[in-house]
Amino acid sequence: MAFDGFCIKRIVYEYNELFKDARISKIIQNNNFDIVFVIKKGKDSYNLFASANPSMSYTYLVKDKGEAPSSALSFCMILRKYLANGKILNVAQKGNERIIVFEIEHLDEMGDLSVKKLIFELMGKHSNIILTDENDVILDSIKRVSALTSSLREVLPKKEYFFPSDLKKINPFEADVKKEIESNIDSMTDEEKSKLSVSNLLIGLFEGVSKNFAKEILFRSNVSDEKINAVNKSATDAICDSFEILLKECQSFDRFFEYKKDSKIYDYSSFEMKHLNESYDSKEFTDLYLCEYLALFYSEKHDQNVILQKSNDIVNLLNSHISKNKKKEAEWEKELILCENKDELKKYGELLKAYSHSIQRGKSARVLDYYTGEEIDIPLDEN
Repeated sequence: MAFDGFCIKRIVYEYNELFKDARISKIIQNNNFDIVFVIKKGKDSYNLFASANPSMSYTYLVKDKGEAPSSALSFCMILRKYLANGKILNVAQKGNERIIVFEIEHLDEMGDLSVKKLIFELMGKHSNIILTDENDVILDSIKRVSALTSSLREVLPKKEYFFPSDLKKINPFEADVKKEIESNIDSMTDEEKSKLSVSNLLIGLFEGVSKNFAKEILFRSNVSDEKINAVNKSATDAICDSFEILLKECQSFDRFFEYKKDSKIYDYSSFEMKHLNESYDSKEFTDLYLCEYLALFYSEKHDQNVILQKSNDIVNLLNSHISKNKKKEAEWEKELILCENKDELKKYGELLKAYSHSIQRGKSARVLDYYTGEEIDIPLDEN
């Protein structure tokens, strides 16, 4: 299952259950993208991991919080200033999108209680971790986004925070799914219907719908992923019915499923993915938090990705130095060619300086070489 809006909904439910009224005791930022929050509630302690890595943006609970670097990064210092020992009041999701908002009560500089918002935007290359005050004014973010980088939204200190403006999809939990699908199809032209597939319609229309979720709807509806113009009304009704059944399953947080092939974990889901049952071995979990299970699923991939990214950074740095030195080498070779006769040219310069009072304008100057005692002709630029 993709780390989609339905997965986030389950995680937010679990975070609320685990962290409500808990306190943030420690904040560790190991690199430019990853942060671990050590959260304590009574005798229990949790390590909440969040990553804004463009290629792997996730949040889950980890066992090992990792070592804090000798000198903290600037964003980590800001988080410690405003959130250290802060009390988590609530954890919420923005619609059905991959956005999690923590409301944290903390003492301000004057010793008064104030509320800060810690926002995880887990949206692929647009992922970010943002801290705002109670008036939604940005205090800082793990990735600063200027107007030069994005024309849609700036993410900078003292700027007003707002959810990404391109999120104009419908929250399926707050809408009449059948009505929205039918009205959207009715408003499309014949050309649009001939180009858009059913799965892409569902993904583009509703918040948090991933390819896997759309695939499961089509499997349960017994409808192939055809273009809209090839789907009749009975197929549309079946799709809407399957969608509504899946929504109900996603609101039940008492179980989730794991899918394996050849003893290797292939996928997971907060609902039963029937389209995988024939090809994969499924296992149902009822006594484990999904946010704990995700550490098993993603931590190895995350570590591999971090190693790959760091190795790519090293390779890019080396390639940059090699490229610069190759350019320098070409320039040095040109200089070497120009300097091949430097000793002779140096002697010409000395002789011309010594006999400058007697030299006439022309193509050459005949002077006495006092090193050899012979007369020689030195070529000149007659201009």
